Amino acid sequence: MLLFGEGDVTTVVPVVLFAYARPKHLLQTLACLERDKVPLLYVFSDGPRNSEVASRVKTVREILHGISWCKTVVCERDRNWGLGRSILDGVQQVLKIHESVIVFEDDLVCVPGTYQYLCAALHTYAQSPEVFSVTGWTHPRVTPEDVGDQPYFDGRSECWVWGTWARAWQGMDVDALGFIRECKRIGKDIYRYGADLPAMADEEQRKNIWAVRWLYRHIVAGGLCFRPPRTLVEHIGFDADATHASDGSYWSNPPLEPCPAVPSKWPTPIEHPVCPSLWRSACGEEPSWPSRWLNTIRKKLPEPVLNVLRKVKRIVRMLANTNFLRMVLPPVLVAALRPLVRSRGREASEWEYIPEGFGRMETDPAIKGWNVPAVRSSQRSRWTAFSRKLALVGPLGFSFDSEQDTYKNLACHNIVMSYAYVLGLCALESSKISMLDWGGGLGHYGLLNKALYPQLIVDYYCKDVELLVAEGRALNPEVQFCTDEACLNRTYDLVNASTSLQYAKDWSATLQGLARATGRYLFVTQLPVVSNAKSFVFVQRPYQYGYNTEYLAWCLNRQEFLDAAKAARLQLVREFIVGFQPVIKNAPEQNEYQGFLFRPVSAAGNKKEDPRS
Repeated sequence: MLLFGEGDVTTVVPVVLFAYARPKHLLQTLACLERDKVPLLYVFSDGPRNSEVASRVKTVREILHGISWCKTVVCERDRNWGLGRSILDGVQQVLKIHESVIVFEDDLVCVPGTYQYLCAALHTYAQSPEVFSVTGWTHPRVTPEDVGDQPYFDGRSECWVWGTWARAWQGMDVDALGFIRECKRIGKDIYRYGADLPAMADEEQRKNIWAVRWLYRHIVAGGLCFRPPRTLVEHIGFDADATHASDGSYWSNPPLEPCPAVPSKWPTPIEHPVCPSLWRSACGEEPSWPSRWLNTIRKKLPEPVLNVLRKVKRIVRMLANTNFLRMVLPPVLVAALRPLVRSRGREASEWEYIPEGFGRMETDPAIKGWNVPAVRSSQRSRWTAFSRKLALVGPLGFSFDSEQDTYKNLACHNIVMSYAYVLGLCALESSKISMLDWGGGLGHYGLLNKALYPQLIVDYYCKDVELLVAEGRALNPEVQFCTDEACLNRTYDLVNASTSLQYAKDWSATLQGLARATGRYLFVTQLPVVSNAKSFVFVQRPYQYGYNTEYLAWCLNRQEFLDAAKAARLQLVREFIVGFQPVIKNAPEQNEYQGFLFRPVSAAGNKKEDPRS
């Protein structure tokens, strides 16, 4: 054990770790640092906030004093400083001794090689004054699509596993509101990287947070943050013991991939041009005048009054999410209250009602649809795992989009078993069938066919967007892929539309096309439906699956859908329960996913003859 100040002051980059009262989390973080052979560790152990956590703080300190795999300096706070004050003081102390540091908190873990990757970046840009920080974290929401496997620069800094130099840390004695005043004086846009920043600045002192000060330090000075092409870091602290963390669902990342290679050619320190717009899309644009007016008033109110208003705000938000306000208030007043009830970007829902429908695509740059590189790469990464699971004899309760080794998801099991029933009907009528998989991605239903009915010969066609088709052809050369509606010019024994019809802007016309191509059966499944409300549009934000995009979809009124199917000369054979009921924020009615099996009928009401094309 070293005394503070006796550490190695050479070119070694120390890790500065902040710990509190979560020994299980701490052990995971330390395991990552030990694996990366971190040579020097400074740890700031905060004091207990109350007697209830005192024993856990004691356990944490016993763990810290037991570290033997590297030089360790431990600073034990004699009282509870809180995270913000502790980090500001601790980083400042270490940077008096070392030129650069890498900072961890006790609820962050990283992939192997992260320490070496960030050290290389710190050494490379040590003499680049425009680079203020490096980080091991990014997210599909805010990562430019074209970075590939190379790092990039962003004007917004980070607080999850980050590093900096003493030169960049100078000036951090100014609080966030002071930096905002400086931004306004020199003409910097305080909303350039999202509307959450000014809001956090208002709460810096009350909540004892620190990162918003670091963010505005970058903005005021035009500093850049070096980011990896994909996250190297996972937050494991979204639990009951979290300090300032929410549930984390909005910023949940896809499963961690290996650390990219240290660049042979480092990028020039220039901010990627789309970073500001990505952050505004993720964290909110500049608020409207009612919201700014409310914020101005709020700053002048005493804390007891603010506490009452916060409770009122929570009630109003709850009522807004049930559409109560829309039913009892005039539209003008609802519009005026919207800034009060709107959630900040970091709390945006994965599913949300879009009243303007598909017209939203013209005004929201985040809605990029399915034909994006991130969808292609994420689906490709799941292919091997899905194939492996199908080869096992366990339950089929898993989806293609999940990389977790769990097999007991009832909704997924319903989906597969319902499809097995449909495929079985086809197999009873013939040992060889033709099939069109509409919106079939990489063609994973082809794998499912072989797993369910190995003796059934399926002439398999798959239609999807260009990038997925290109990847599918590389993985599945025996599958016949297409990207346009020319595949509807013939008929098939089975047309499968699984999780796809709802994404068609003109779903009714698409349904008619599918009906014309159906020889025996049309299976429309994983379709979100409601019973009472009219059909409506919602946005899905599938970032947790690694899809760096958002897309619009229909939630269809069940009777409206069945009427459209009847008009397309389809006869309902059977309905299926999926069991998936995602909550769509602000929706006029909550949905459930269902499946529908149809057979086509002729004008005389007889079944079509089976195709052999």
